[in-house]
Amino acid sequence: MYAPSSQRRNLIVVVAVLTLLFTATYFQYASYNGVRVDTATVPVSPAVLPRPPSPKLPSKPKTPTIQTVCDKVDIAWLASDRQYWDGWTSKSMFIKPDGNFTVDDVEITEGETVCVVALLGPVPAASAIQPETHFGPADSIVTTAVGNSTKISVTLQQHPKQFNAYFAPVYFARADDYRLESTTEYRSYFWEVPIYHLHRPVDFSSQNTLRVTKKFVKQSTLPRCDKRQLQQLDGSWVGSATTTNDLYDADVMQNFEFVPDRCHLEEMSSECFQQKTIHVWGDANMRRNLKAIASKDQWCNAVDSDECICNDDGEDVANYPWLMDSQTPLLLDGGKKIYFNPVGSITLSNQESEIAARAKALPPADIVIVSFGNDDIPSIRLTPSQFMISFKALASHLLNDVYPHQPIVVRTPQYFGRGTLRHTSWNAGRSAAFSTVIQQTIAGLNSTRVVLWNTQKLGMADSTCTSAGTPYSRRDIVSIENTLLWNLLCSSS
Repeated sequence: MYAPSSQRRNLIVVVAVLTLLFTATYFQYASYNGVRVDTATVPVSPAVLPRPPSPKLPSKPKTPTIQTVCDKVDIAWLASDRQYWDGWTSKSMFIKPDGNFTVDDVEITEGETVCVVALLGPVPAASAIQPETHFGPADSIVTTAVGNSTKISVTLQQHPKQFNAYFAPVYFARADDYRLESTTEYRSYFWEVPIYHLHRPVDFSSQNTLRVTKKFVKQSTLPRCDKRQLQQLDGSWVGSATTTNDLYDADVMQNFEFVPDRCHLEEMSSECFQQKTIHVWGDANMRRNLKAIASKDQWCNAVDSDECICNDDGEDVANYPWLMDSQTPLLLDGGKKIYFNPVGSITLSNQESEIAARAKALPPADIVIVSFGNDDIPSIRLTPSQFMISFKALASHLLNDVYPHQPIVVRTPQYFGRGTLRHTSWNAGRSAAFSTVIQQTIAGLNSTRVVLWNTQKLGMADSTCTSAGTPYSRRDIVSIENTLLWNLLCSSS
């Protein structure tokens, strides 16, 4: 007997519904078993519970790292303040040792460091600067801390965010009353290629003064300058008291003596090394150094020799046979021989093969001294970056190929400040930048055989021969440069 068709249909529907229910129940169970169990909500035996993480304490606010006294100064606020600075005229100031600004004079004792700040007005012209590496700040500023009997050359650095603000930590080793005298020579990297821009210097003095009082403690004798100090020598120019109120004058510079701040230079000559052969490659500045060495520092000291104080270009070379022939040595006591080889621009002409060939024709060297850059700075369209490429290649060639074993002393380009030389690109910014190129290149060589003769650190605006129309140091500065050289060589020997 068969069931009616309607009953069969109902049975099929019921079976289908039950099948779907069982299937859904199965997948739900399987999915639940695949879910990661949260031990924080599901009871688990204490033996298998993971150790809860230690509570994280709120981090303390980071205290800014104080590396120099200038890190205490809110330079951004100084540059934006309009109560004490109108934002238009250039202004410089001494900051209190605690980093606070004051319109009053600042007082410290000998041996302390103070931050000095210079604020410049708006850039007078738009600047189209190529995206390249610069070896100096945007603005060329010559700054000197001037006391009654002391002068300190100040190298300002540009603030990384407030571009019209400059600062420098300055160490004051001697009691005096100081003011800041500054000259802005070029703005917006115009100093790099000054042929396209007029030289319109702006002079300004500090708004306050710094009074440095004597420390009434017996001063211990300063140690002899070591090799590291000699390559970055900081110091003051110290002179006898004078009745004049204006010490910012080149005519009185000859009465000043360079005194290192934290060590002392030995009064020595070449006695510390004997029977040495020295190869010298350099320019007219190096020639002046050698003239003083050859005469035991008597060259150009006569009363009737005023011209050679700043310019010896016209002096008869017949008096110096070692200048006429590079194969003829300058003979010194103790069997020392110096072979001088004139070298001009290293960028406008390739000097590598020429130096290598001439070096082979000379007796082997025990010591090498080189002076490059002074004939590249005056080139009208030559940039510091172009000089860097040439000097880096030449320095590597000398170190690795020409003189692979000898110590090499590298003289920086000459300091130059406050002015220009007609038909050249000489200015303070370029002089400092070319020196920076040499210092950075030497540091990159990472060789203990290379020593920096940093005559740039001996520079002072008053010690240059700008007014005489030459890029040389005054004659008395040449003697100090040579003293630094002998200290370098004797500390390395």
